[in-house]
Amino acid sequence: MSDQFVHLRVHSKVSVGASTLSVGSNPKIGVLKGIPELCKDNNMFACALTDTNMMSGCAELSDVMPANKLQPIIGVELSLNHHNADPKILRQSSLSKIVLLAKHHQGYLNLCELSYVMYMRQENHHLGPYITMEELEKYKDDLICLSGAHTGPLGMSILNKQTDLATDLAKRFLDIFGNNFYIEIQRHGLADEIKTEPVFLQIARDLNIPIVATNDVCFALPEDYESMDALSCVLGQTKVIDPDRPRKSCEQYFKSAEEMAEIFSDLPEAIENTVNIAKRCAFYVNVHEKPLLPRFGNDLETE
Repeated sequence: MSDQFVHLRVHSKVSVGASTLSVGSNPKIGVLKGIPELCKDNNMFACALTDTNMMSGCAELSDVMPANKLQPIIGVELSLNHHNADPKILRQSSLSKIVLLAKHHQGYLNLCELSYVMYMRQENHHLGPYITMEELEKYKDDLICLSGAHTGPLGMSILNKQTDLATDLAKRFLDIFGNNFYIEIQRHGLADEIKTEPVFLQIARDLNIPIVATNDVCFALPEDYESMDALSCVLGQTKVIDPDRPRKSCEQYFKSAEEMAEIFSDLPEAIENTVNIAKRCAFYVNVHEKPLLPRFGNDLETE
């Protein structure tokens, strides 16, 4: 296995409507290639799973990757309310996305805490599951944070022509995560990526923040794009011919290490940092450990 590049932003079918990728293979139902097979085919020793606001696939990833002598990286893509405004006046589209990766066991426990916070919130249900900056700061330990590219808080601020706000947010993330914070760069050919990248690079230089390259993987192979596109139409109740509907990029497949290195040939450090991050993550769920059950006495006391 090469140590040239590692995918750090991968969605599976757990991200309902956002991916057709399976965590593990299952020939009985026609799934011939899961994440381990794709890693081997594309010359990678590790891979992160970062489903949107869900960690349901982490146990399966922790099972199938070590079985194939590969390293699983436990992560999640979280919806973040990075605004100071009253949440009651916000819309779901105003939430940004960040990626969190567990370095060790404590990081995994903090991901679980953040997931609990998201789904047990007693108010602002119109926004769906989300976390706040304060909650992120509370459960920051042992986590690596990727900025979310153009869909992250920095990217959304830049697209709203609030570059100063993007810089201030970068400083806050740097205060929270220190050297565990990376500015994420994506190149799927989207207009928003092209607009935000120069500002990302400037902020990274000014604040001495490392950059990292990701491909927002949602399907296995280029030929899977049409089925992914059709699925998003079904769940979004739109038509394939609708020119105004949201679309995935045809570039969001599981690219090889060589493809990613070529795409980011002008930013080799962004590729190298994927491997550096992978080497800093050393935890996976022990799915073979016996569950801890409560102990009961032999006799029941009765009044």
